[in-house]
Amino acid sequence: MGERIFLPARRGETIVVFEHSEVPEKRRWEFVAVAVMENGQARREGWAHLSPKELNHCAKIGALLPRLEAEVGAMTPFDLHRTEAALDLPKELAMVEGSALLTLTLYLQLQRDTLVTAASVARYRARAAAERVEAGLSASIYTQLLKVGDAEGAGSLLDQDLAVVPERPPRTRDWGFFFGQAAGVRRRQARDAEAIALLHRSLTCWPTAHTWRRIGGIHEAQGQMSQAISAFESAEKLGPLPAQATIRLARWLLAEERIDDARRTALLARERGAGNAHVILDQLPSQAD
Repeated sequence: MGERIFLPARRGETIVVFEHSEVPEKRRWEFVAVAVMENGQARREGWAHLSPKELNHCAKIGALLPRLEAEVGAMTPFDLHRTEAALDLPKELAMVEGSALLTLTLYLQLQRDTLVTAASVARYRARAAAERVEAGLSASIYTQLLKVGDAEGAGSLLDQDLAVVPERPPRTRDWGFFFGQAAGVRRRQARDAEAIALLHRSLTCWPTAHTWRRIGGIHEAQGQMSQAISAFESAEKLGPLPAQATIRLARWLLAEERIDDARRTALLARERGAGNAHVILDQLPSQAD
């Protein structure tokens, strides 16, 4: 199978496209929502990177879903004769590798993952917020809901849980993870100011360079470039930025006309293996100037 596999699925009237990726260390398959269909177009959802070509592919397979639904609608897993009809499905209905049978197999796995998530969330929701909130468990529930594209459900639970979270939770990795996942929920709800506040709470419990980079990315999306730069500089203090993150910082510094800082950062990116560092360096005035 290819490196990235996409499957369209229906959530009510909405078609959600999922990325199906293997997680070797966990020995299982995992689905992550990456795009939703809107007026025949696919738009990016969540944090997964999608190239324009991949987004266009998501739109094409999303448009194909109604026809596949019509073909397999009469099939039931407990009627073997009807299930065998999957072998005769037209190849053009296959979402994956030209195999309709493999496509249906992946749908069964997606269905299983969705049911497991629903059961976990139902058990969690059944308990009073004051009794259920536990850093690792709660964060895991939010993650599961986001992976099946239910940001509204995750936000509803988070509202209840935040009301009973200790004002000064223990400074542990689990609580850092909790606030980090909570920020992800708020981001998917387009509540960026709250996401940033939650990420700062995450830093209080467990400071990481990755969290600072997330803060910087949100500030960039809001056009707050000085805050974005400051966040990436804070990340650098905790550990060297990855090569492409270093290039990103250099680009921001150049846009802010901090020429010396942009040059220093671009050179640092080149040292860290960024092959495109020359794009920034070529835009800088020579030091002789």
